[in-house]
Amino acid sequence: MKKIFLAFGFISVFASSSIAQKKRVNISLEFYQPYCGGARPTKEMEAESFKPKPLVNRMLILVSEKEKIDSLRTDAKGIIRCKLKPGNYKLYETWRYYRVTPNSLPLIRFDKNCLEIEWKREVKSIAVTRNSVKIEHKNNIIIPCDWKIPCITEKESLQIPD
Repeated sequence: MKKIFLAFGFISVFASSSIAQKKRVNISLEFYQPYCGGARPTKEMEAESFKPKPLVNRMLILVSEKEKIDSLRTDAKGIIRCKLKPGNYKLYETWRYYRVTPNSLPLIRFDKNCLEIEWKREVKSIAVTRNSVKIEHKNNIIIPCDWKIPCITEKESLQIPD
């Protein structure tokens, strides 16, 4: 009976130490959206399009250096709150990670070489150690105008349905 208690105690200590290794991580995410209106924009309208806005209630994909994948959602302030084990991680927009097109348009309408480059672009890299969390910004999230979607062929850009 004494051995069972010792074994249980050892397992409890081991389990709690592995949980304690996780670090709290808060990742703030923003997006940019260019002016997409048809009229000539005012200076204020142009300035507004260059301001970052919180990326609210959006799903992103977290990939660890061991290729473990997790999906995370931003909150009402554009923040992801999670606990991560020590290691290196990359954060991707879902369309980039799943290798689909922006706005879910048919793949045939896009330059495939351009998409290959776009799909590799992570938003942030995260390095977690026992003592610190380092978040490095890699690429901006840009929500494009319907007629200026990345990698769409020039011929196809003129034919995007409303």
